[in-house]
Amino acid sequence: MRAVYSDLEPTKVGLYKSILDEAGILCFIQNDNTSRGEVVIPAFYPTLCITDEDRYDEAVELLKNVHFAPADDGADW
Repeated sequence: MRAVYSDLEPTKVGLYKSILDEAGILCFIQNDNTSRGEVVIPAFYPTLCITDEDRYDEAVELLKNVHFAPADDGADW
């Protein structure tokens, strides 16, 4: 198991999980329900983990492409 992404916002972690799921990379969200308290500690943020450490670089690259994608200006609307 190896962590690839952590964030206070569980919906973003869930989105990234779906990207890895679609790529066939087995993963799970650790601490999925622990960030809902009054005091939020980064050690308890929802964390996306992969089970196959050999695919770590691939997972990080997939998430980088989404996380750092250029903002869409909405011109097509």
